Amino acid sequence: MKRLPLFVSLILLLALCSVIAFWGLRIFTPKLRPIAAPVTVASYEPGVGQWGNLFGQSAVAEAAPSNYQVKGVIVAPRAIDSAAIIAVDGKPTFTLGVGKELTPGVKLTEVHADHVVVTESGLPRRIDLPAAPPLVSGVNPTASPATPVQP
Repeated sequence: MKRLPLFVSLILLLALCSVIAFWGLRIFTPKLRPIAAPVTVASYEPGVGQWGNLFGQSAVAEAAPSNYQVKGVIVAPRAIDSAAIIAVDGKPTFTLGVGKELTPGVKLTEVHADHVVVTESGLPRRIDLPAAPPLVSGVNPTASPATPVQP
């Protein structure tokens, strides 16, 4: 009983230090400011996608190549609930729902089991999933089955 006030004082001192540290970090931590993306200069020469119909080529098939990589899909019973796992320009992957924008002007419109469809500047573009790697097991499928030994 003699040491009870000492333990209570120690616990209250630790609680006070933790509250002061918490609020000190909350108040004095600087705000994160967004960094503007670098401005790219557009080429003066029109792409095939803009003039494809004039020369008999499909504008959808000749759209400018992009750096979108589909890593996986989540297909839901309702199409609006589906999502895709996408990497843009080699950056980390992120999950994106149908109807959301990947980058400005590029919207995810459809998600299927083997591909997704995005709309770039009003033109639909199909991006296929990469082929799944073969399953590896400890069994050699080319080896003939062992014949049982008859006693």
